[in-house]
Amino acid sequence: MTRSLRTFAFAALTCLVAVACQSTTPMQDARSDGWSHYGFDNREAGPVVALAAVEGGESNVIVRGTITDVCVKKGCWMRVRDDRGTDLFVRFQDYKFFVPMNSAGHDVVMHGTALAQMASVEELRHYAEDAGESPAEIAKITEPRERVTFFADSVYIDGTGLDDPHVQ
Repeated sequence: MTRSLRTFAFAALTCLVAVACQSTTPMQDARSDGWSHYGFDNREAGPVVALAAVEGGESNVIVRGTITDVCVKKGCWMRVRDDRGTDLFVRFQDYKFFVPMNSAGHDVVMHGTALAQMASVEELRHYAEDAGESPAEIAKITEPRERVTFFADSVYIDGTGLDDPHVQ
């Protein structure tokens, strides 16, 4: 066996082993120590979709990022950002669960459905108020806006020191 053939065979074997070892999904990885679960115990393993690729028609998908904002009243919504700066607005399936209000800055893995929707001025102002925006900033909201909302049914948040979420 020539040296180049041995090198190729070793590289091919290394790739096969690496692929075989990556049998878990981010949802399975998040079930490990240090992650807190909120929502439904969803064992479905949908495809992983990059935040930047979410357009608002995806269902049964997994997305991940870092929580940047959380509703300060109940933890009933959050904003998530990926490492490229893409933001996603997240709500929770039928308001059946909430996340800790101190979870901003923590990594998150979520399962759910993304929908492109027109957000009314009233809705946008409501979320701005929940985010603690000033009355002057809220008054600047005068136009409806299309945005993608991710409806999460299962959420894993990395880290310790999280408060208990709001309970209805």
